[in-house]
Order: sequence, then C-alpha cells, then structure tokens
Amino acid sequence: MRRHLIGILVALAAIATFQGTALAASGPGENTRAAYPSYLVTHAGVAYRTGPGTHYPELGILRKGGIIAGTGHTSNGWIQFFLTSRPTAAAWVYSPYVAHAGYPVYRVVATGVHIRSGPGLNYPIVGTLEHGVIVPGPGRESHGWVELDLPSGAVVWASGQYLAQAADLSATPVEPFGPLDPIRPVHKQRPVHKQHVCRVARPDTHAC
Repeated sequence: MRRHLIGILVALAAIATFQGTALAASGPGENTRAAYPSYLVTHAGVAYRTGPGTHYPELGILRKGGIIAGTGHTSNGWIQFFLTSRPTAAAWVYSPYVAHAGYPVYRVVATGVHIRSGPGLNYPIVGTLEHGVIVPGPGRESHGWVELDLPSGAVVWASGQYLAQAADLSATPVEPFGPLDPIRPVHKQRPVHKQHVCRVARPDTHAC
C-alpha cells in the first residue's frame, strides 16, 4: 500500500513538472497575436499596386525613407501592407525595395482622429484617420503626440490618446485578395454595339 501511494505521488509530481515546463516554453501571452511588421522603403519611386505583381494596377508611389505597416501576408516576393484611407484597405509592394524595420505600428481606437502637421493643437489639421486604421510611425513622440508615416509620403502627428500599439490588440490580419483589396484589376469588356435606330425626319420620306 505504501509503495502504491509513493508511486501515485511520483506520477503527480511528474505531471506538475511537465505542465510547468510547457507553460514556461509557451511563455506569457501565447494567445496574443504578434505585432504587425513594419518596413522601411529603401528605394525611390517604388510603386505600390492592387495585387502582388506588375500586371496589377498601380495605386501610387512610396516615398524613400517612408515606413509602411505590413499585414503579415506575402506572395511571390511581394508584401501586402495597410493603406490608411480606410481600415479595410491594403496594397502590395515588391519586397526588394523595402527592408524590415522595428518601428511601432499603431491602430486608431477612437471613432476618428485628426492628423496634424505638427505635435499640437496649434498645428493645422491635414486629414482624418478612421477608427481601426493601422498606421506605422518612427517612434517619435512629443508631449503626448505621436509621429506617423502615411503611404502617401506625408509625415503627420496624432494625439497618442486616440492610438494604441497594434501589438496590444487582437485584430486578425487581413486576408490577401479578400475584401481588403482596394481595387480589383478591371478586365476590358467587348464593346456593346447599339442597334441603329432609324428616325424618320418627315412622314412623307423614308430617309434616315
């Protein structure tokens, strides 16, 4: 009986040790999604497109030295990144023209936030970001204001109280080729020939 009891105690100790090891291996916050990756644009005149390839329509040009926030999706050497026109907007850029960077990525948590040309209410408003928009920044802050980089090349500021680190949120990354693609490639349709309608000029003539 004593040996049986000792065996049970040893088994329970082994199970507890295994569970503790598993928790240590997974680490705290295992279910917390990793931060969105940020990229630095390393070349001038880099075009971004609606899909991962040069046959997709061009949406605009990225500024050299600008920062973009990746969605976590890649395809054939192309990287999908967030646009800031709306929360569900994304585009693609060719990966050799950008480099991984450790810059912070933010998400707008207010209904909307004004962006300004400088860190303060005394600077003019240059636009508005909608709730849920993902936007990166170089990590510079001033008196509660955060510097942000827009894909358009503009460098703007927003009040930090309306932003949150995207790493702290559990938003699901966007799906490639899903509803987040801002524009779909438009396939040319065959022209529709309208039927010619003969309008009679006068009742006494058959001229068209």
